Amino acid sequence: MEGRKTSWIPDAILYINGMPLVVYEFKSVISEDKATIYDAYRQLTVRYRRDIPQLFVFALCIISDGVNNKMGSLFAPYEFFYAWRKITGDEA
Repeated sequence: MEGRKTSWIPDAILYINGMPLVVYEFKSVISEDKATIYDAYRQLTVRYRRDIPQLFVFALCIISDGVNNKMGSLFAPYEFFYAWRKITGDEA
């Protein structure tokens, strides 16, 4: 399609043995465009999933707005992206 961007570059990718295992998308809380952590989720699950699906064969997705961090599967709804808050592993 003319005029549609078809190549994207994720903010960070963790590769292990050449396989992309974790894809990160970061948004800034202080940016002028007021992007949210939900915008990061949408970017991964809509744009990247549509335009670079080969990236997500093994990947875990991590999204952040600089204050909140969540992780989940590319195919999980936003409600199933969970924050991690454990320090020692003994917390309830």
